[in-house]
Amino acid sequence: MEKEEKLRDAFSQLSSYREMARILQQQIAELTNVRSELSMTLNFLQEMKKMKEGDQVLVPAGSGLFVKTRLDSTDHVLVGIGANVVIERTPVEAQQILENRIKEIDETLQNLQESLAKVEEKIRVLAPEVERLMREKQKEI
Repeated sequence: MEKEEKLRDAFSQLSSYREMARILQQQIAELTNVRSELSMTLNFLQEMKKMKEGDQVLVPAGSGLFVKTRLDSTDHVLVGIGANVVIERTPVEAQQILENRIKEIDETLQNLQESLAKVEEKIRVLAPEVERLMREKQKEI
């Protein structure tokens, strides 16, 4: 009975590690997408420096839908700060805000990737042990 309990515990632990790895991978993917969006927004702010009032731009409305509009001003942009709250900032200030967000995301991504590497190492070590215990259990049958 001891081997069966050991197998059950090891298998449960392996399943938990695999679930942790899946969650970490999902978080990494989501943050990578957010980082990509921030980078595209930074690129737009760079392009905006070349624009003037009245220039036509395409504004994303979501799901691949864009609206043609004209710039009222290139001196200020609206920056979301959370909870559906926006603040007016200069493009330079907005750029700094976005760069800080990217820096925070990069740090978080680094931490998540380190955590994922540790979990994957635990899986790599534990999986052969579970397989060995399963083979031993099958021999008993």
